[in-house]
Amino acid sequence: MLKRFFLITLFSFLPLITKAEMTELSKMPSGIYQIDPAHTSLTWRVNHLGLSNYTARFTNISATINFDNNNITKSTLVAVIDPTSVKTDYPNKEEKDFDQELAMGKDWFNAKNFPEIKFESTKIEKINNNTGKI
Repeated sequence: MLKRFFLITLFSFLPLITKAEMTELSKMPSGIYQIDPAHTSLTWRVNHLGLSNYTARFTNISATINFDNNNITKSTLVAVIDPTSVKTDYPNKEEKDFDQELAMGKDWFNAKNFPEIKFESTKIEKINNNTGKI
């Protein structure tokens, strides 16, 4: 579920990293596009006992799309997330640093052994002039 959300969210970056006046993929020039880290975060939710959702985000993300306008299927996407950049807004941080627990805990992201979360596309398809699928 998190993987699916992650992929959907990554592809939603595409319009943000292109020029605003270019809305159709066919008008977007080939090249390398990067997200603006100062204006990027990846937000996700986890259901908590069916009563509520924990909402968290990663704030240190990089993503690059190598876009081939002539053959979109040859385009690639690589995204890297720093797991220690997780933010949960967990209350009472003085009593328990839940962000640190998520980042470093062996049952969670285990950032000591896995210092980055990396996604590399294996396939990109053009769905229509404004939409693609990764």
